[in-house]
Formats: sequence, C-alpha cells, structure tokens
Amino acid sequence: MAYEQNAAINTSITVGATSITVSPARDRKMVYLRNTSTAAQVITLALDNMNPAVALKGLVLAPGEFFLDSVSEGYKPWNGDIKAIASAAGATLALQEQPIGDTLYGS
Repeated sequence: MAYEQNAAINTSITVGATSITVSPARDRKMVYLRNTSTAAQVITLALDNMNPAVALKGLVLAPGEFFLDSVSEGYKPWNGDIKAIASAAGATLALQEQPIGDTLYGS
C-alpha cells in the first residue's frame, strides 16, 4: 500500500494467510489496529522491518481485539513497517494512523 508520508490514515485492510505490509515505515504519533473480522480469523502483527509476519508469533489479535501505540498515552510509537498475517483468508484489519507532521491534525 502506498500512503502519503504526512497524511492521516483511516482504512480497512483485507488480510490473508500470506504476510503483507499493512503500513510502511513512517514517523507516527499514533497507530491503532483492530481485528474487525467476523469469522473468527486471528490476525498476527509483526513490528519488524526485515522479516514477514508469522502466524501466532508477535502481536496476536482475536476478533475485536486491538493494539494502540500513541504519544498521548506516553509511548513512542513504532516507526518501522507493520506487517500482518491471518489464520485464514478474508480477515479484516482496521488501521488508523496519525503521523508526525500530519496534514489533517497538524504536527
């Protein structure tokens, strides 16, 4: 996926049984990922610039579970690639990001 470096993101991504990059490396103020799957697919996230996501090794999200990394919560969000893989085809992942220098919300 290609995103403008300083633009906010609010999207839904289909994840399958092959690792994909759901968000490329960028300076983030906030990243929020939620497994919105309705058919019990588990999504595994990998915060790793070099390796693909591996099922059940990393941040594992069952349907309805989420991961939030935010400066406002006192964390320094991961700025590298975010990759995902699902336990079965057709999983859905909601992604919201606010980068540093965000053209919508300001820096």
